[in-house]
This record gives sequence, C-alpha cells and structure tokens, in this order.
Amino acid sequence: MEGPTEKDLVTQKKGEKMLSISDTRVSREHGKILFTNSNKCTYVDLGSTRGTELNGIKMSRKVLLPGDRIRIGKSFVHYEVVGKLGGSVPEIKQGWLQKKTPWLFQSRWLNKWCVLKPGRLYYKDKPSDPVLKGIIDLNGSTTKKDDGRDFTVQTVERVFHLRAPTLKDAQDWLNSVNEARKITNSKARASTTSRASTSTRSNTVS
Repeated sequence: MEGPTEKDLVTQKKGEKMLSISDTRVSREHGKILFTNSNKCTYVDLGSTRGTELNGIKMSRKVLLPGDRIRIGKSFVHYEVVGKLGGSVPEIKQGWLQKKTPWLFQSRWLNKWCVLKPGRLYYKDKPSDPVLKGIIDLNGSTTKKDDGRDFTVQTVERVFHLRAPTLKDAQDWLNSVNEARKITNSKARASTTSRASTSTRSNTVS
C-alpha cells in the first residue's frame, strides 16, 4: 500500500511550512495533516506539549471528516472537503432541533439549527451563523426513540438529548440519523475488511 504524499501540512510556531501559528501554547512542530493517496486526510499530533483537540476531544491521530474543528493552542482549524478530494459532502437533512443543555442546577432546551451529513450532525444557533456550536460524531453511535418528540444519540464520548418540533419530525430525524450512521459504519467495515485482506496477503508471501 502506498503511504502519504509529500504534501503534508505541518503546524508550528515558526518555519517555512504551509501553516504557521503564532501562539505560545503551540509547540514548534505541533502536528500535521497527512494527505493520503486514498483521498483521506489524517491529523497527527507530533507529541506536542499541550496536545490537540478535535471537536472538543483530545486526540493524537484521527481521520478527518468535513466540518471537523481542530483546536491548536488558542486557534481553530476548520476542515472542509472541496475540489479534487471529492467535492462537498451532500446533506442528508437539515432543520431545527432542540438540544438539552445543562444550566445551573437544571437543564434547558435550546433551539439549534442542525445539518446532517454522513457521519456527522452539525449544529449552530441559527442558519446564517458562520461558526458551528458543535459536532456530533455518529461513528460508533447508537440512537433511541424517547417519549413524544424526544430522541437520544449516544456517541463514544457522551449522550445527546434532542427534541423535534413534531412527532413526525422526530421519527424523520431519527430515520435520517440512522441512515447517516449506516453510511459511516459501512465505510468503516469496508476499510477494516480491506486492511485485514491486505494483512493476510502480506503474511502469506514467502
């Protein structure tokens, strides 16, 4: 199998690289994005002092999906797919949902504009906002229909409680989220099968 191309993006404080960040919290060689021949991009933290966050979760290596937010020091890098990498990922569904949010000693439901794509549910305060408020990673997630207009998305990291405007909308959103999950999980299984097949062939070569 072929490895990454030479067009790696390295984030650091100084130097003649593709991206330079002036921030005391950023290590001299903080991390890099590998542009692979399989048209996938992977962020790799290079053992930085303060680490790297992807969508609010600390990580050392992760395949990127459109809409991902990489936090490096005080700066954010927003990753999108355009051009030769396959164009923008199509939307499955978009619309208003309410998200249950902790507030003081209780919880409250806040309106969020949500955009569903394969593997990700993005949300922000209103459609015209240029900045996302959060991303729900559907890879490895499960869903559950709750009472009335409510449903739950359980990810690897946490549980998200969501509420649709009507009973019909709740079922439509749940079906669409499950569709987005299936797309992501089927790709993951295909990738795992491909890697296992490659490993088997390499082990049988004399």
